[in-house]
Amino acid sequence: MSGIVGGLAGVRRTLVRRRALALALGFGALAAVVWAVAALAARLGAFTAVRWGPLALWIGALVALGLATRAVLRVVLVRAPAALREVAVLVEGELALRRGALVGVVDLAGGVPAGTSSGLAACAAEQLERSLPAAGPATWAPVATRTLAARVRVRAAACGGALVAAGLALHWAGDAAAALVSPAAALRAAAGAHVAIAASARAVPRGGSVVVRVDAGSAGRPTLFLR
Repeated sequence: MSGIVGGLAGVRRTLVRRRALALALGFGALAAVVWAVAALAARLGAFTAVRWGPLALWIGALVALGLATRAVLRVVLVRAPAALREVAVLVEGELALRRGALVGVVDLAGGVPAGTSSGLAACAAEQLERSLPAAGPATWAPVATRTLAARVRVRAAACGGALVAAGLALHWAGDAAAALVSPAAALRAAAGAHVAIAASARAVPRGGSVVVRVDAGSAGRPTLFLR
């Protein structure tokens, strides 16, 4: 009986690790895509009028991170008996076993109910264990294992591509996306003084003149330094 319960626990550990990894990679890929789009928007001047946009993105990202962490913890911290019963049902379906065969073993592992012969239950569990293939995720839950492995590979590739795209977008955006670098920078961009500088010409010949307009809003009288 302990061999079956141990095998189910091993299958659960493998599936839980892959589910948690898939969730983390999915969140990383989504966050990287959002940041790439935000960097492009910043380069095009979308946050010039909407100064609180980067701060709103950071708040949304932190909330999403909390929800993703909660989802991972719900997968990892499921109580052992309930988790093993879930895995037992999965293995029964994958190995085409009689319904309740493994679930009954999990239930008996917690204690034999009154009126049930412990010797008879142990004998039945041993017969069932001998009829099973060698314990392991690849043999007891092959379909679920392959599905989760494929999901992890796809999300890892998507996450890697999204991170590269986000890095390129932030590099191309330059200073326009400075508020996306950290929550502190986003907060300064949203609550700090807004200064806009515009020149009448991009290039001025030697000895020529240019008109520079500085708009500091309510920040007071600005001082412009030239070099």
